[in-house]
Amino acid sequence: MSRRIAVLLVAQIAAAVASAGEVRTRGLAPLDNQSRGAARLQAIQDAERRAAELPGMRIMGNSRSDGLGTTQIQGDGRLGETRVVGESSNNGMLRVDTAVNVNPKGGCPAAHYRKKLAVAGFTLAHPDQALDLFDAGHGFAMELFRGLENNRRFQLRNAVSISVFPDPNLAPAVDTYGDPRAVAALGRKMDAQFVVAGSILDLSATSSIYNQFANEITSLFGFHTEPYKRGLRVGLYVFDSLTGNSLLEQVYDRTVYGDVYFGTGQAFNSREVQDSQLGGAVQEIIEQQVADIATKLNCLPLMERIVRVEKPYVYINAGSNSNIQVGDTLAVYHQLDKPLPGVYYQSERSLGYAEELKTTLTVTQVQPSFSIGKLEVDSAEVSPMDLVRSW
Repeated sequence: MSRRIAVLLVAQIAAAVASAGEVRTRGLAPLDNQSRGAARLQAIQDAERRAAELPGMRIMGNSRSDGLGTTQIQGDGRLGETRVVGESSNNGMLRVDTAVNVNPKGGCPAAHYRKKLAVAGFTLAHPDQALDLFDAGHGFAMELFRGLENNRRFQLRNAVSISVFPDPNLAPAVDTYGDPRAVAALGRKMDAQFVVAGSILDLSATSSIYNQFANEITSLFGFHTEPYKRGLRVGLYVFDSLTGNSLLEQVYDRTVYGDVYFGTGQAFNSREVQDSQLGGAVQEIIEQQVADIATKLNCLPLMERIVRVEKPYVYINAGSNSNIQVGDTLAVYHQLDKPLPGVYYQSERSLGYAEELKTTLTVTQVQPSFSIGKLEVDSAEVSPMDLVRSW
């Protein structure tokens, strides 16, 4: 009887685990020429990839460099917290047994980190369409900045006075040939992991037939009736500041009726504009943009840099403001010297830099703007400006 109860209890526990979306997987990684911590990180990533292949999950993309890779997953579930429940080594291979949360409501390991995000200015594809609004591009960028600030998921950098698009009609290409170096330079200057920019593609106003007839009459007296309909089309572009490459390109369209025209020189962020139908449409777009940015960036790893090396300790340019905590494990990467050349556009355009995983570190002390971590391998060749990532 007691045996039967025990079996039923085990079955109930297993069912509870399954309903919670936690699955057991095993990952493997070679121990050759790398620290145990680096091998453990690879093995955990391998286990997570195996979890992603379970029913209900679908791998969308996979890229590797020196045996490491990233996986984008789409399906009913999303990879959440990963727990290591066992570890062993044999014949030069490290084996890690994990419990991975694939609950549909689960988050992802990097979501709690507050990544640094610079918001650049928005350009106007047709400046003549915004003569009634003062500095509409700057004003729209400030509204997006405030929306992201209220979201509280990111550390914001204000770069709304800087434009990364010399020609707004070519956005999201940052110049005629799509050279990403301007974005990368802005990211370094602002100490930001990502750069957000955009372009207002359409602000055209249209009169009704009644207004057109009224204009013919009122023009005799020196004034015109205001347009009653206005288009609002905005392009949003998110870039990785390390490479300058695009991560998100999205266009938002609205057609606004009613109070949409403001005479000459009305400030875009004024109360009059904000309380109008046009201002309401702007806020709708801002809210959607904030949500799209968060969805795209939340599960990407936190990336920061080492600013000082005092072995076995290193100093990182991120701390409690980024939600880094004592005990966090971060991977240390060294950027190789030669960039990968592009195969199109102009010859000096590069695709980015390959990286080498050096070791891992454990955070031992946290301050608001920096933290200190202890290297797992003291002899690892680690230098200032090397990268640290949450995976």
